[in-house]
Amino acid sequence: MKKKNCSIIGVGRMFFFHHYKNLKKNHFVINKVFDPRKKLLKHMSKKLSLKDSHSNISEFLKDNNTKYFFFFLPRDISFFYLKKILKKKNIFIFIEKPPVLYKKNFDDILRLLIKNNNKLFIAFQFRYSNLLKKFKNNFKSVNRIDEINAEISLNYRMEKNFPYLKKDKLPSYIKEKVPKKFVPDNIKYKIFINRYSHLFNIIFYLFNDLKIKKIEFYDNYNYLILGEVLKKKIYIQINNNSNYRVSLKIKYKNVSKQIKFKFNNKNFITKINLSRKKTQTKYEDLYLNEIKNFLHLNHSEYKKQISDFKKTLKISEKCSLRFNNKKIN
Repeated sequence: MKKKNCSIIGVGRMFFFHHYKNLKKNHFVINKVFDPRKKLLKHMSKKLSLKDSHSNISEFLKDNNTKYFFFFLPRDISFFYLKKILKKKNIFIFIEKPPVLYKKNFDDILRLLIKNNNKLFIAFQFRYSNLLKKFKNNFKSVNRIDEINAEISLNYRMEKNFPYLKKDKLPSYIKEKVPKKFVPDNIKYKIFINRYSHLFNIIFYLFNDLKIKKIEFYDNYNYLILGEVLKKKIYIQINNNSNYRVSLKIKYKNVSKQIKFKFNNKNFITKINLSRKKTQTKYEDLYLNEIKNFLHLNHSEYKKQISDFKKTLKISEKCSLRFNNKKIN
């Protein structure tokens, strides 16, 4: 298969542990690398023999004729550099979720995409599970969901084994501008959008605008939230657990269906129950799946993933503003 040149923006944890090997598997050749974190960039360039490395974005973009850009920077500085990349024309960008934190800023990104005929692929890896697609078939003839029980937990082991991320101090001007209404609650909102964008994205993918009577979230983290999502009451509960796990239990017409994603440091174990007695389990490299889909995304799928992320931002902002009176430990 013919090899494709690509450029990398951000060489942190997601790039090193997951996407570097998957880019090779999909026949990509890295021709240029950028990261504003100089110490991290130096370390990773040496470790992976990345020759054309830059900490200055203007130097990185100069004479860069790459068609494919893979974007792995921290979320709160992605917006600053994404705007600069999008001044180029006719390019394809793969970016880790969420690409921006606020709907107002995402509207700016959409205008640049249209203006310069660029495409933005937002990497919500659960969306590209083959078993999730099979799970979705359960709801083709359903017109209302009675209840969704969602659960999320997070594992910090990889961060502890990757200390280079904390060595560089970045200037404040590159951080995403926060709309005034969020300033008092900015830290809480960043945690919220980072964690719940996955769950919202799966729900939008599965059900579009289907009526949902009740949603309940259980969050294995260090804070408690009460509020409304999709105009329905939502309860988020503490339950300490070290595994990275996401699960959805769907109830409709006196039927219950469940899908679980669990990370085992190499790939995801996806499990769905097809009936009360029958389940299906599959080991899936969802990080590899999303890069494959990036290369073969049709126009309707592209519009759908952009639309779903806009809805995710809108709902996350509403939820976060409702939770202002809650404390994070």
